Amino acid sequence: MRRFLVDRASIENVNIVQPKTEVEEPPPNMANEFNSNEIVRDLDCRKQIHAYDPNIQDQVRSAYILKGPTQPNLSKFPRTQLG
Repeated sequence: MRRFLVDRASIENVNIVQPKTEVEEPPPNMANEFNSNEIVRDLDCRKQIHAYDPNIQDQVRSAYILKGPTQPNLSKFPRTQLG
């Protein structure tokens, strides 16, 4: 029960202004750049389109369309006679 209770001293210290810490933002160009060589054909390994920045999602979609449909490369199997 003790872990749910808050000391009164810690509540009174809430009104004290604490210095703000600056959050480092990524460089603005890194999120908006797209390299079509990053596209991976394997559905399991590729990054989903919605995971990209909204400003470049159309470029990513176009790159996937230009690559064409994804089809697995299967080995040639010997034909078997049925019946």
